[in-house]
Amino acid sequence: MYPTPSETEHRLSIFHENYIQMIEEQKRVSHQVGITKFFDLTAQEFLKKYTGAFSTGNSLYKTNYLLSKPRKNPTSIDHRPLLVEVKNQQSCGSCWSFSTTCTLEFAYNKLKSLSKDTLVNLSES
Repeated sequence: MYPTPSETEHRLSIFHENYIQMIEEQKRVSHQVGITKFFDLTAQEFLKKYTGAFSTGNSLYKTNYLLSKPRKNPTSIDHRPLLVEVKNQQSCGSCWSFSTTCTLEFAYNKLKSLSKDTLVNLSES
């Protein structure tokens, strides 16, 4: 829900642009790409709200992976069976805690060769 019809139209336009990018990305990559709750945000808005990044007016944030040439990986490794579900950090600025916790969970689950139903799921707080 958006406060005004013009904001709704603006967000729909951003969603449409992101959707077109997603379709093109799906043709180039082997990983799963899909619609998320962030599809109505521009890349700059997402960076500012969820990563603490800010735009300096230069093209730094325009050179993301979507605009770069696709790279071929020599090998493929699927670590998903060793990872717990994706967690939502909201906009609290605790990405350091979430990334650290995910790394520890993965390392422990790999070390112990745990199955999907017995994976360790640690708390970020």
